[in-house]
Amino acid sequence: MRGPFPGLGAVLSGLKIPEGNLIAWKLDDLIRDENKNEVIKNPWDFVEKMFNGDTSFLSPSLKVQISETQIATWKNYSNDEKEFIQFLSRMNVDNDQVKIVIDKQEKKQN
Repeated sequence: MRGPFPGLGAVLSGLKIPEGNLIAWKLDDLIRDENKNEVIKNPWDFVEKMFNGDTSFLSPSLKVQISETQIATWKNYSNDEKEFIQFLSRMNVDNDQVKIVIDKQEKKQN
């Protein structure tokens, strides 16, 4: 993904959401003004919707499936942890880098 959220796909993948990078590309289309191509929405508003079971804004061909475990994990993150994850999405990070950070955090919680 380009723009202010280049690491969103890696973060979604790090959160173990199948097709995280593809979802990020689709979200990039949704958050931009059609005429000026400027970012006018926060993709994390859509991610929150996904964790609340609403994927109506995505193409049905994506078949996004977020498990109850993933939802529970997301809901158990503190606001600080969620802000950090969102901050990661603003960095040019790859899937492996995000996986290290998220896996380390999950181990701390257990």
